[in-house]
Amino acid sequence: MVANNFEIQIKNFNDYDCVNYRLVLFQGTIRLNSSDCNEINGNVLCCSNGTIVKWPVSNGLFKCLAQLIPGLNEVKLTYEGVVKTLLVNFEVHETDQFVVPVYFIPKDHDGRFQSPQGVDNNEESAIARIGFGMLMIQSLFAEIIGERNFPRKSFQLEKDLFPKAPPCRLFKSSLSVDEVVKMSDEELWEEVGRELMLSNLGSEKKKFVCFISCTLWNGHTVLANPALGGGGLALLGSGSLHTWPTSLTETVSSLTNDKKLEPYLLDNSCFRGTYCGAFATSLGSTAHEMGHIFNLGHTRSGLMSRGFDNAHLLFIQASSGKDNGGDELVPCLIEGKQILKPTAIHQIRPQEAHLTFLESGCAGILAYHCWFNPTSQAFPIRYNKLRHIVESEGASLKVVQVRGEQGAVRRSWELRGSGKQLVVPSGHEGATLIAINSSGTILIEVL
Repeated sequence: MVANNFEIQIKNFNDYDCVNYRLVLFQGTIRLNSSDCNEINGNVLCCSNGTIVKWPVSNGLFKCLAQLIPGLNEVKLTYEGVVKTLLVNFEVHETDQFVVPVYFIPKDHDGRFQSPQGVDNNEESAIARIGFGMLMIQSLFAEIIGERNFPRKSFQLEKDLFPKAPPCRLFKSSLSVDEVVKMSDEELWEEVGRELMLSNLGSEKKKFVCFISCTLWNGHTVLANPALGGGGLALLGSGSLHTWPTSLTETVSSLTNDKKLEPYLLDNSCFRGTYCGAFATSLGSTAHEMGHIFNLGHTRSGLMSRGFDNAHLLFIQASSGKDNGGDELVPCLIEGKQILKPTAIHQIRPQEAHLTFLESGCAGILAYHCWFNPTSQAFPIRYNKLRHIVESEGASLKVVQVRGEQGAVRRSWELRGSGKQLVVPSGHEGATLIAINSSGTILIEVL
């Protein structure tokens, strides 16, 4: 093969595209003599702002991440001596609403998360892992919104708007470890939220993604391991934090490390028992709970079901015959209940093959959500109970959903035009109505 006959193509970005987040996911192909070649494998090098990372190529397909700095960025991709250069602009939204990652440490805890021997698990390591993981989740949301033909966009992190802010805040709690482990997830969510809002971090302009430092697998059960999101707080345990990368250079290793978890470590890997499985599930679970703080409900498939267990497939190209064919046991949420069902992976739409996709109503909610857009004038939405009509004033209605038990989406209407009204069929008494208009105003009302 002659090197110069190779061609690198990027499928999801064009030169001078603008994004509001700093970790960009490229999806591309390697072609030979202007034709597809299913036998092209190896690695593609991605260079961005001085950082070079090697990403796998399988059957001519690849995915890679590049980390940007404010302004115009030059990203170079190299395969067998052939170079593809892409220019991408990073510009944050003009907004005063942002997400704050938090590492929550009880007053009598040393701040060390549970980890394998030899793995740094101190506060600095936690800050780096959480901070970089949040960049990955920013990128995840942008890509899965873009898959539904909306402009690619994401929420802003505190560090986006305030460069001198840490990637993750340390928060010393007044709670003891004993108090934390005795609380239910709901009680802990309420108490952590109360402490954060009463602290100097508290603000209605912030949403918090908080990890509990004292999560512990004792060989029989796991303690202090919440996974709960809503309102302004997503609360997670730290039992799988040791599998998260601290930087871009560690990402491929974290996504592909199929080493089996030791028995003394929490196995939160959706039956896979591997380090990369635990990373995928815990990163995806964080994104799922963040979906709830951005007003998403549970769906039958995708990120807001149990598709989050497969978050790794969004970020890295699966090798031939692995994670991309046959019948696999895929966890799902139906009416709030977790079930396992076999799913033929090859029958899923190509753009949903990573399984972490958003159903169209959820993508519509995020595409117009005020936390995913620059600040703009808000227009009200009302529900006329007598006429069963949702009405938006001054802005077009975009998504209306009826949700049942545990926030499960029963019905969803996505409006792509300029209409401002929708009649909601009767028969949903006691369910919750969710509606959003093009200005980002959200209505939540019990029917």
